[in-house]
Formats: sequence, C-alpha cells, structure tokens
Amino acid sequence: MRIRKIIFQSFIISFTLHLFAVLIYLTMIMNINAYMKGIKIEDYFKISPQLLSFNSLAASFFIVSISIMVIKLVLKKRNIFTITF
Repeated sequence: MRIRKIIFQSFIISFTLHLFAVLIYLTMIMNINAYMKGIKIEDYFKISPQLLSFNSLAASFFIVSISIMVIKLVLKKRNIFTITF
C-alpha cells in the first residue's frame, strides 16, 4: 500500500512538473517571438514582468518538488517518518 502511495505521489509530482515544463516552453516561444519581431528580451520583460516572475516561480517549484521527492525517498528507506502532502 505504501509503494502505491509513493508511486501515485511521484506521478502527481511528475505530471505537475511536465505541466510547468510546457508552460515554460510556451514562455520561451513567446520570448523568441518577441525577439524575432525586433523587441529585445529585456524590453519584453519590462512590458510584461509577469513572464519573468512566472519563469522564476516555475524554476523554484521544480527545485522544491525534486528536493521533496529526494527527501521522501531517503526517509522511506530509513523509515524515520513520512512526509505527507
């Protein structure tokens, strides 16, 4: 039962990571599109600073979820306690 729970939680984490990766890819496409139109990337972020904050938010979410997965695996192997979402 615990193994199914771990697999299910890792599936949810990987699904959200893929969702964030798709959103980051879309923002990269928007950045490249702005660059091809002749707008510099810095000016584009000045026009829409939420893109820059979204990129940093997605990167921080990626790092936090990977560290949570690593911590869960280490603690499951040592059987100290479990982290629940």
